Amino acid sequence: MGRAAPIYRNMKTNTFFHVVYDGPALDSNEMDVKDLAPALLAIGEAIEEANRVLNDGRAQVAVNVKGSFKSGCFGIDLTVVQGMLQNIINFMNSDGVVAGANILAYMGFVGAVAGGAAKGVLQVIKWQKGRKISSISMEGTKAVICTEDNDSFEVEKQVIALLQDYQLRKRLEAAVRAPLQKDGIQSVSFALIVDGSVTELETVADVDAEYFAAPELEDEELPE
Repeated sequence: MGRAAPIYRNMKTNTFFHVVYDGPALDSNEMDVKDLAPALLAIGEAIEEANRVLNDGRAQVAVNVKGSFKSGCFGIDLTVVQGMLQNIINFMNSDGVVAGANILAYMGFVGAVAGGAAKGVLQVIKWQKGRKISSISMEGTKAVICTEDNDSFEVEKQVIALLQDYQLRKRLEAAVRAPLQKDGIQSVSFALIVDGSVTELETVADVDAEYFAAPELEDEELPE
């Protein structure tokens, strides 16, 4: 008798998070659709790009708008839907896939999944403040970033992969920097939603907006 064909199922998980744009221009709980639409699109594309970098085709994500709440600003609930087409027999052996909540943590949109302060892409950019990076050293699962003035910042090595991805940086520029350059928008915040409640907000203020400009692509001289 031949071997039975493997049974595949599209396994999906949902991760809920919240985005808030705040400032005097949003006191009426309204936001110009010309500002909102590009920002939301950029957030979705940034998460898709992060999933591509970290999971390399092992999982797919989609970002859906869920709703909005909170007065005196403009807040939106979003859902990261992550799907994996897997052999049911091997479903439990999926350690290599970075889950949606961890992707958000590595991006700095939410606090670390295991607890503690978030140290993702957003936090690195705010700490760097436009300074040039002199070195990045890897040891195990960690990486230490050093600036030219000898300041240092430790992150997970996955954060480095995201920081070095030009497409992700361009999308963060559109999601964070562009809205904060509008008159009356003073901050953008992100937070994980757990059991229907918003966790501690990870915030970028307008004074840090300039640092979220994507770095210029540098021409590389190829050897003969």
